[in-house]
Amino acid sequence: MALLSLTFIQGQNEGKSFTVAQQQVDFKILKKALERLHPGLTRFNTQQAMDQHFADLQKALQTPQTERSLLRLLSQFTAKIKCSHTYCNPWNIDKGVKKRIYGESPREFPFKFQMVGERMIITKDLSNEYELKRGDEILEINGIAMPTIIKAFRTVVKKDGNAFPQQTAQMETYAFDYYFPLFFPVKATYDLEVRQYQSGKKKQLTVKALPKKEWKANMLARFGKNKTYDDLWSFAMWNNETAYLEIGTYVTWKMKQNWKKRLKEAFVTMKSKGAKRLILDLRGNSGGLTEAAIELLRYLYDRPFKFGEKTLVKNYQAGDVKPYLNTWDKKALNPPARFFKKQADGMYEFLPGKNRKFKPFKNRFKGKVYVLCSAHNGSGGTSTLAHIQEQNLGTIIGQETGGSKEGPIGGQIFYLTLPNTKMEIDLPVMRGYMPIKYPEKLQKDKGVIPDMIVKKSIDDIAKGIDTELEYVKKNLIAREKVEK
Repeated sequence: MALLSLTFIQGQNEGKSFTVAQQQVDFKILKKALERLHPGLTRFNTQQAMDQHFADLQKALQTPQTERSLLRLLSQFTAKIKCSHTYCNPWNIDKGVKKRIYGESPREFPFKFQMVGERMIITKDLSNEYELKRGDEILEINGIAMPTIIKAFRTVVKKDGNAFPQQTAQMETYAFDYYFPLFFPVKATYDLEVRQYQSGKKKQLTVKALPKKEWKANMLARFGKNKTYDDLWSFAMWNNETAYLEIGTYVTWKMKQNWKKRLKEAFVTMKSKGAKRLILDLRGNSGGLTEAAIELLRYLYDRPFKFGEKTLVKNYQAGDVKPYLNTWDKKALNPPARFFKKQADGMYEFLPGKNRKFKPFKNRFKGKVYVLCSAHNGSGGTSTLAHIQEQNLGTIIGQETGGSKEGPIGGQIFYLTLPNTKMEIDLPVMRGYMPIKYPEKLQKDKGVIPDMIVKKSIDDIAKGIDTELEYVKKNLIAREKVEK
């Protein structure tokens, strides 16, 4: 199978060029690092398929590449591993490489949008032209039809297994501005074909691509500031019977608040008010600190529980690829041997925390729990949902999630920087397993399938209706009251 299955248009910012010799040296380091340390290369690929992916990349690198074409090639390669923590991370990319590909002052698509299937629906127009309305659909960008853009993006956007909704969901966040310039011509404007929601008529317009500062200024002036990590947590008592708790992230190290205190106060309030039902909104939660997931679950469980069944690593010593690795905790690059126990299959079990059980908090919630999920869920967010579903801690409503219900490959992540090209690849080294009651029924290449699937609609987006929340209010809570 060829590594490139699409015809790509060359853009203006190609960056540096490399020799075949430079590329082949970097390829050998990449291959050695992945084969030595990555615990999931054959999780969703056969060994034969993985060998072919390596061979295809090596063959492509026998032709001199530019920084732009190489970033695209490596992104396509890592996407084939089907692990959402293994990718060329835009937040870790070398600053020089980033400037040469995206420019000194990268410009951004001047809209916020939601993907409904493969349709791009506007939610906020941040352009200086300010002509589009909520619910309008973008059909073409610079003469390129949306299906062609989606087809290109599916070759590079990370996902776990075959969690395809996870890919299109990421277009709503970082993926559009990161990957669009790798495939299509970049200029100072976007030429758009749009279908207007109100009239159904098509419209052509040109909008200016915005520097980040201008994008933020328009956002603030028209819609208020973008949410901070603290803003992704919220709590309210709708009445004495119903509580709403939003936990949109576990990236607690970027919060200013005392997140443990805030969580405790929410559940203390629920108990003191005698709340009978909790709407737990986990939409958008793609993980972060495992401790935060455990803390939340301690308010939902009625018995001691283990967060994970086991954690495995491929090798706990990096060997001769260590000089090319970095991470937030340097001790992880040289961990004590006593932390690991070799398994029959050659993997190593990570022993710290093994069999640890967590007790429920005294203020745990004892009422009905409705949990909202989305395709944006992944990693620890999906692991939380797996616990809730497997242990009957609540009813899950929404769309199929990203991540893996079986358990994530993540935990400790190394940053691999290739010496000649300075390309960076995130390399996760721990494979976790969730406590699954019926492993024979598990769809191992999927995230969590909701108990009640509620699809987003363009009509709801256009009208500003929260589809999942309204479903809970009008169907589930209303049904409770009727049955009562």
